[in-house]
Amino acid sequence: MWPAATVRRCRCLSAHAVKQDFYAKLFVLNLTGSFPEVAQAIADCLYRDCQHTYRVNFAQALSKRKDNLVRWFVSNSSRQLLTALILAMATSVEAVRPDRSYPRKIKPAKLHPFHPNYKRCHEP
Repeated sequence: MWPAATVRRCRCLSAHAVKQDFYAKLFVLNLTGSFPEVAQAIADCLYRDCQHTYRVNFAQALSKRKDNLVRWFVSNSSRQLLTALILAMATSVEAVRPDRSYPRKIKPAKLHPFHPNYKRCHEP
């Protein structure tokens, strides 16, 4: 039913808590996914006279969401926080340059046989 990676990263013990953690994460990702669309519409208006088209940086959107998530549900001024967050996303944009692609050299992941805290001691 759930992806194995999601269940493995869960910090809880009971099945009910795993379910709550999964649905909370899904809710937050859906909430975050809707903001860049609104921010993109604002960014299109802000940067329409520029040479390149601009796109909202989704990684920065996730970072800004983490900083303000609890404040939305706790504070009385959640509408003002939401407006400030969407405007911050609309101003943190990246230029999209057409026909610019360079194949990246992806380094293979280093597989360490032991966790860094449990390294074997080297004997002389």
